[in-house]
Amino acid sequence: RHELHKNIPSSVHPVVLREGGMSSDMALTVLVVVVGMLCLGHALYRLRFRALRLRERLEALKEILDERPLESMPAYTSLKSNCADVHSSPNQEPIDS
Repeated sequence: RHELHKNIPSSVHPVVLREGGMSSDMALTVLVVVVGMLCLGHALYRLRFRALRLRERLEALKEILDERPLESMPAYTSLKSNCADVHSSPNQEPIDS
């Protein structure tokens, strides 16, 4: 025994991981909880690093967009032509609701 535990009676400080210290149903419960906590930790670890990778990809895309002029982007030219079509169309009568 350790020096720290010599003054504590064994009934107050049980040893559960030695032979005869824990019943099988309690051991199964502990095992299930430990496996569950490990799975939760792994899921949180993966989620965190997936978020970091997505943030890095987003920053890289922002840098690419900052380097390109707005007029060279297909979405901008398409939106610009659609807006021009709307403004150049004849006035339509309002739709009654």
